[in-house]
Amino acid sequence: MSLQDVTSVLTVGIAIYALFSWRRQEQLKTKLAFKNAIADYANHLKKIASHHQRSTVDQIEKLEELFNACHHSLLVTEGLLENNKKVMDAWGIINNQVTQYMVVAGDPESIQKINVACDEILNAKFVFNHSFVSLSKKQTK
Repeated sequence: MSLQDVTSVLTVGIAIYALFSWRRQEQLKTKLAFKNAIADYANHLKKIASHHQRSTVDQIEKLEELFNACHHSLLVTEGLLENNKKVMDAWGIINNQVTQYMVVAGDPESIQKINVACDEILNAKFVFNHSFVSLSKKQTK
């Protein structure tokens, strides 16, 4: 085998490695975007709840905007989190309780359930939960 052949094989190997690394980075970015959206939503909800008064229209609109951002960022993950039962169950609670919260206009029970579900998602290790070796093994299967 000539030096040119070895160099070509090595270049192909590096390109394949770079492609898998890029794909993994993009997956991490989409998961992190979802987690950040949940954090923003939870922080705003906690801020509203801490005032112990009726939410203003602006606060409700902002909360709805943040919820929509959460929903959008989950859709962008294209199912990367579907196998994570803890995260998906918590998201289901948030999704169901948002409607209840809006209908009852600040129902404290709904706020509590949403806060607990947000904390479940924020405490879940689904962004940086794998070592590089385990990720490489999954990608080659």
